[in-house]
Amino acid sequence: MLKNLFSALPPERLAVISMGDDSETSEEWEAPFPQNRVRAPLRFWRKLDPKMLHRIPEFLKCAKTLCPPETTAGVLLVNPVSGFELAGWWIARKYGVPHHIYFLDECRQLNKGMLHGFGKTIGARLLDGMLTSASSRFCINPLLQANYFEKFYPTLRFTQLPMSCPPGVQPAKSLPKKELSGSRNRLIVFTGHILPRYNLTPLKHLIDILNEMDPAGPRLVIATPDPPHRLARFGLSSSQKVALVSLNSQECMKLQNEADLLFLPVTCDYKHKSYAKTTFPSKTIEYLASTARILIYGSHDVSFFQYMEEHNLAVTVDAGNKALLRQTILHLVDHPELNEAEKEARDRELALHDPRNVACILMTKTGLAAWTAHAFAKRAGMNHRPGKK
Repeated sequence: MLKNLFSALPPERLAVISMGDDSETSEEWEAPFPQNRVRAPLRFWRKLDPKMLHRIPEFLKCAKTLCPPETTAGVLLVNPVSGFELAGWWIARKYGVPHHIYFLDECRQLNKGMLHGFGKTIGARLLDGMLTSASSRFCINPLLQANYFEKFYPTLRFTQLPMSCPPGVQPAKSLPKKELSGSRNRLIVFTGHILPRYNLTPLKHLIDILNEMDPAGPRLVIATPDPPHRLARFGLSSSQKVALVSLNSQECMKLQNEADLLFLPVTCDYKHKSYAKTTFPSKTIEYLASTARILIYGSHDVSFFQYMEEHNLAVTVDAGNKALLRQTILHLVDHPELNEAEKEARDRELALHDPRNVACILMTKTGLAAWTAHAFAKRAGMNHRPGKK
């Protein structure tokens, strides 16, 4: 999501401090960006740990390189609930540049109203200070904004900054028709991490249904970055009807376009029930950017389930209704074409997630647009002094 967004920003410095994923290599982050940009998130620590204190000078030196005040328009703190975003906030204050906050989800620490790794009193004050002093605050989806931030932080203004879809997405109306061949198995695809409290049970329901079908019936491909030993612990393995594969993001996009049906489970069994009101799977935008129809299998209590149903963006089946799930799968794999209403709905939603539109919101709200214009004017003044051609 962040890579898609930053690829649409001008080559000016908006320093981003975000918790990184150990599975992401620096090459994956650096590849899309010119050398004059610094976009990779800083990987420091997930919580304050005395064993990590010796790394503070290293972090501050790295952050100073990332955020030189003379060339930095501001600092964007992504999900600021741990020690290294706190350090980023400190750096922004030290060098006199504005800081902005971007919430990609409802963090567990927010439920406690404090920064992770601190006591209740200090952690709450630090989080309040970071939120109230921010020049702008963003959250990634309307469910998070309406059901969480407007409820728990009514005095603070949050702007929706949608997740960005991959660049080069074609409008659904212009997509070619899928060619169905009677000689092949229909392909159902799921991509993403396997989460026991979120999607493992629905996936097992789907696998049970496929195993009961004729061998020539639909087959399932699960593309996940999870290691084989983790999948084995969950009771998942490859079979005649199920293939477990590990693919990079480009290969996943290709697989999703080749699918006859994309499976998206949204059951929610989190400890904090507010997740059911705020969750919006990041895989959704990739699925909408594909050529396949989407089947959502989950609880109607989940706001995302209702959102996709009301906006005609997917076919929905209530979790636990295996008979209806089987019937819906058989219908959809034989009728994978989007109808006109579905194409229009998909195009409307994808327009909201166009990286250029999202980048425009970010630049306007953070002042990056004005800062960029000032920077260009300053350079023009330096290069074109009065009386000099």
